[in-house]
Parts: sequence; structure tokens; C-alpha cells
Amino acid sequence: MSKPKIIKDDNEPEPISDTSLYWYEKSKYMYQLGMMAMNKYFDMENKYYQVCLLASLFEVPVGSRTLQ
Repeated sequence: MSKPKIIKDDNEPEPISDTSLYWYEKSKYMYQLGMMAMNKYFDMENKYYQVCLLASLFEVPVGSRTLQ
């Protein structure tokens, strides 16, 4: 999904909070970690394993939210 385009002054820096930046970096890191773990220990053809493991990393109950 693409973000809605916001018309603004080009010189204005995009506001971003430290918190959202932190969680963005953390989630990227956790995702990479999960992928490495899955490549090592799981059959990558098994999509269910992928979804469950990633969901467990983020503490998201499978099925309660659309995993993108």
C-alpha cells in the first residue's frame, strides 16, 4: 500500500518521532533475525511455519491481523 501523498514545502523536513523510528528499526531487525532463523531451521517451502514464526516474533496472534 502506498502512503497518501501530502503536499508540502520541499524545504520542510519530514517530521518523524524517535519512537516510531525506533520501532521501525527494531521490526526490520527482528524480521531479518526471523528470516535467518527460518532459513537455518525450517523448510522454507512451509509457508505456515514462516507466518507463525514471524507472528511469534512480533507477538501477533495469527489470524487476528492481516500479515503483510
